[in-house]
Amino acid sequence: MHKKKEGSEDISINLGFGDLFKGLGNLIDLIKQMEAEGKSEISHTGEIGGLDKERGLRGLYGINIRLGQAGTAKVKPFGNISKDDKGLVIREIVEPSVDIFEENDAVLVIVEVPGVKEEDFHLKVDGDILVISAQGSYRHYRKEMLLPVPVDQNGITTAFKNGVVEIRLPKKTADSGEREE
Repeated sequence: MHKKKEGSEDISINLGFGDLFKGLGNLIDLIKQMEAEGKSEISHTGEIGGLDKERGLRGLYGINIRLGQAGTAKVKPFGNISKDDKGLVIREIVEPSVDIFEENDAVLVIVEVPGVKEEDFHLKVDGDILVISAQGSYRHYRKEMLLPVPVDQNGITTAFKNGVVEIRLPKKTADSGEREE
């Protein structure tokens, strides 16, 4: 429920226990539906426009739900909307949804950057940190992440399709100067 204070432009949002339980109930229903339909992953995104007309700032929110072994659910929110002590905060830079998988000979990183062209996507490896940045027509993405093992910067490959980037970073071996872990 939105309530506007008289004589003020502040807006407060009332989220009582009823809203909390309704939200949890909806999440549980969604997970049950995923199990019944045999889906292992579902993602939902949305956008709130007109928040800052001067800078054209928009709020992007999303949630990624992945069912794991024995029906366990991993829920990962993403976007540029977060909450601090003063309420909701809209950041100009969006943190993209990222999954990291350690394979036998490489680290595989999957990044979702909707609305970004391949030429506007950039990555940099600095030691054991991967830095991703991208500029879309409405959004700027950036994320720094710790890699699970040292990687060989010379063998990095990327595959870009419909705003999803697959980055393959080969693990360092004895031949490349460090031993594989």
